[in-house]
Amino acid sequence: MTAERRVRPCVEPAAWLRALQLGAEEETYAATHVRRYERALVAVARALELSPDGNTLLEVAPHLSTEILRAAFPQLQLNTVGGPYQWRHAAPQGEHLDFDLNSAHRQEAWPGFHQHDVVFMGEILEHLHAAPRMVLGCIRRWIKPGGLLVLQTPNAARLWARWALLRGFNPVAPPGEGGDQGHFHEFTRQELVDLAAGLDCEVLEVSCANDYTPPDVSNWRFSMRRLLSAACPSLREAFTMIWRKRRHVLEPSLHSTRLLLHVDRIEQRGEQLCVAGWAADVVDRSPVRQLVLRSARGDSILNVRPMERPDVAAAQAGLVPASSGFIADVPLREVGDVQGAQLLALDRFGDHVRQPLPRF
Repeated sequence: MTAERRVRPCVEPAAWLRALQLGAEEETYAATHVRRYERALVAVARALELSPDGNTLLEVAPHLSTEILRAAFPQLQLNTVGGPYQWRHAAPQGEHLDFDLNSAHRQEAWPGFHQHDVVFMGEILEHLHAAPRMVLGCIRRWIKPGGLLVLQTPNAARLWARWALLRGFNPVAPPGEGGDQGHFHEFTRQELVDLAAGLDCEVLEVSCANDYTPPDVSNWRFSMRRLLSAACPSLREAFTMIWRKRRHVLEPSLHSTRLLLHVDRIEQRGEQLCVAGWAADVVDRSPVRQLVLRSARGDSILNVRPMERPDVAAAQAGLVPASSGFIADVPLREVGDVQGAQLLALDRFGDHVRQPLPRF
């Protein structure tokens, strides 16, 4: 490891949070989780050192921790995925993907997004009712081969949870009113290790620590809780784990929700097969220039030439720019019999839409 790759967070979370104008609820949350934030910064810095390039960072579900990460690592491209968040400071220059993580239980709903050196997911997994293997499988798509996931989640087997059960109380509160669903499922260490193995990820580091400082717990109870769990890590409160996505893992191309594709006509010109139509990315409002013809002989990349189509925008209610028309050709010898062949348009994340070729 060269000196230039040493990564150090440049903020101290407690001081940084005190400078924010937080409401009462967020003030309580910040005070409870400040130790966890400190551990998260150390783990993210460690993951960046171990990552392929150490240039891009994604946070799953933006919150106070996202602003801390942006302040701590200003040199990084910071992207976010999840629901909306009201920024205290100007939003980071990275991209945000608006996505309900609970919809990840259907693989066809997984959206394409940039692949990152490091993904941070702090105290999110336990709130989701979607299957954790599906959620983490979706998130794995956004990690580079050899990239890392920093995962934080409470320890289901922590001391005070066991004590609550012994006394006949459920340590996990039921879903609350007003949309607050609380913790749906908490995890043990072995559950998380098994999840990593099932997703072709290697667990590099695991720490289990007393990371919460709840203000409603008396100093005496808080000290006793820490003292009794100090000698046995399995009784501590929360996990911070670093997973590495194995380099051989190639993510499949799934159906793209960003693209629209229409084939107008297909014809033979000499030794070339020519296809005309339009293809557009409705999120970026840009034409698609990566087209593939899939036939019995395999995939053939088409030579695409833009063609102005003024009728396109009107036909699609303004979603599709007129510049999205195309003429594409491929040598017939590469395709062979086009019976049953399909045209695929690929978005910038590698996902696709497809349409059968019409007869000619």
